[in-house]
Amino acid sequence: MPAQRILWRVARTAWSTSHGILVLLWGMRGEWPWAALAAIFGVLAIANSYGRRAWGVSLSFLVLLALSGVATLWNSWAAFGSVLSGLIAWDTELFARRLEPFLDPPNAIVWAHLKRLGAIALLSGALGTVALSFTVSLGFGWILLIAFGFLLAFSLLLRQGLS
Repeated sequence: MPAQRILWRVARTAWSTSHGILVLLWGMRGEWPWAALAAIFGVLAIANSYGRRAWGVSLSFLVLLALSGVATLWNSWAAFGSVLSGLIAWDTELFARRLEPFLDPPNAIVWAHLKRLGAIALLSGALGTVALSFTVSLGFGWILLIAFGFLLAFSLLLRQGLS
């Protein structure tokens, strides 16, 4: 099977999974308008993968994030699984679109990318599971201090990378 077909198959399967989780979540709870909305946007995301609009990939991912944000009101684990599979779909589809100009890209490039994506997905899944499993209560001052620390660290990283 050509390398690009593998990427497209992974992307479309991940789009189906990410929206399917939301459809199942809301369908089982009787929230039919939300389930229909997730199904419609899932079909649109898959249909977009057959088109030429690369910006539609990011738009589909943003819509999925918004739907998953609403889904956290019912079940945060389902929303987490939906976002994780949506992230896989977004990454593989953008990578497949970048490889489109090449007639026959080497399989090694595709498999190396999929291995890295798999490692990142496993690490994200593990860290997300830890984050959803624990509850930590912090005051507003501590959260503001932590946010400022991350902002400072990020700006130092950017400065280091630019020089």
